[in-house]
Amino acid sequence: MATDCLFSVVSSINSEQADLYYSDEILIGNDGSEFTVFRKPAYNENLLFSHNYITHFVVAEAALFHGIGGLEPAMNGAQDFDLFLRLSEHAEKIVHIPEILYRWRAHDSSTSVNHGEKHYADEAGRLALQAAMKRRGIDAVIENSEWKFFYRVNRTLSKFPKVSVIIAYSQNDGFVDWLNRLLNKTAYPDPEFLLLLKEADGQVEGLTGDAVAGKVSFLEMSQEYTQATMYNLAAEKAEGEYLLFLDPAIEISTASWIEELLKQCMLPQTGLVCGRVHAYGEDECISREPDLKKRSAYYYNRFVQECSRHLNGLEFEQNVFTLACNFTMVKRMQFLQCGGFDGESFPLLFADNDLCLRLRQQGYENIYTPFAGGQWREPESDKDLDLPAVTREKEKFQQRWRKELLSGDPYYNRALAGRGEENQNHFLQWYAGENGV
Repeated sequence: MATDCLFSVVSSINSEQADLYYSDEILIGNDGSEFTVFRKPAYNENLLFSHNYITHFVVAEAALFHGIGGLEPAMNGAQDFDLFLRLSEHAEKIVHIPEILYRWRAHDSSTSVNHGEKHYADEAGRLALQAAMKRRGIDAVIENSEWKFFYRVNRTLSKFPKVSVIIAYSQNDGFVDWLNRLLNKTAYPDPEFLLLLKEADGQVEGLTGDAVAGKVSFLEMSQEYTQATMYNLAAEKAEGEYLLFLDPAIEISTASWIEELLKQCMLPQTGLVCGRVHAYGEDECISREPDLKKRSAYYYNRFVQECSRHLNGLEFEQNVFTLACNFTMVKRMQFLQCGGFDGESFPLLFADNDLCLRLRQQGYENIYTPFAGGQWREPESDKDLDLPAVTREKEKFQQRWRKELLSGDPYYNRALAGRGEENQNHFLQWYAGENGV
C-alpha cells in the first residue's frame, strides 16, 4: 500500500459519500522495480464483464459487504472478481480514485504475469461472471477468450426486430461491388437497406441490377444537404425499429455484424452502439496518449471518440463517452425523440459527438463492441477536414459541452496525458478549449 493510501481513501469517502471505491495500481518485481502502471477508468460495467479490471485497491462499506454475504468460498481463485461483481449490483455509488494506492508484487506463479498458471482461477472467473449474468437477468453464455482471465458475455437475441441500414452513396469506383459484397455477407434476416443519393448522382450504373433490385431502397436528396441532414431525413422514412448508419468506406468483416450491434442496442439503457473498425494500415490514428501539439480538428475529434477504448483495450466491450457514427446503431424512436443529428450546428464533423453527449445527458450509455467488425477500405485522411469551417465547428462543440469536457471523459484516465497539475491543466485546456487553446 502507498504511504498515504488510507488517507486518500478517507478523503474520498468524506467528499464522495459513496459505498464502493477502487484505485489505480502498479505491478512491481520482487526487488520493487516497477513493471506496469494500471490506469483505470471510472466504473465501466461492460468492461468489468470482460475482465476484472478493478483488482486492487478496493474499499467497501461494511454494511454492503456483509449484506451480500462477504466472500464466496466456492469461487476460489476468483473471489475478488466475484466479490466486486456482487458489490457493484447493490452499490448506489461507485467511485474510482485516480491515484496509485497499491503495489502488486508479481512472481512466477502470479496470474498477473503468467497466464499459464492457475487454470482453476480462470474457470472460477468464468463461473463468477455466469452467476452475475443470472442474478442480473441477462440471458448470455460466458465464453473464454484467447487470454486467460478475459471473457466474452455472448448475449442471446430473444427477437429479431426490423433494422434499417442507412448508407450515403459514395462516388468511389468500387461502390457497387462493395454494396453487393455487403448484401451477400449480411446474415441478419430481412434488413432494410436505404441508399441515399443526391440529385446530381442521377441514375448510378449498376445499382438497378438483379443483385441489388428488391434488396435496396433509394432516397433521393437535395444537392445541398449535408450527411447529417440526409441521415435525419432517412431516419424519418425508415421502417426499421433500429437504425444502422454505415460508411461505405468500411468493409464489413463479420456476417453477424447486425446481430452483434443489436445485442447491446436492444438494452433499455443503451444509447448508441458502434463496432470495431480496423485501421487501413498498421498504425492507428489515435493512441492512449494525446498529442497536445496537434491542433487538427480531425485529430481532436477522433481522440475524443477513441481515447478510452485504446486505454481499456480494443478487444473488449465497454462503455464509452462518445463514438463515431460511421458503423453505429441506435433505436429509431430514441434518435427521433432527441432530435437526431444537429446538422445545422455541426454539418461537417462533430454531429456524432454532439449526439452522443445529448444521449448521455438523458441517462443513456454509449457502447463499443469489437464483435461487430469492419476494416477501412482506404487510408484515413484529414487533409480536407481542417478547413476554417471545421475549426469553427470544433470551437462550437467545445463551447456547448465545456462543462462536460472539463469534467473529462469518465472512461479515460487523464493521468495518461501527463503527471502533475500543470500537465493536467494543459490537457484540459486542449480538451475543453479553454483560453483559446
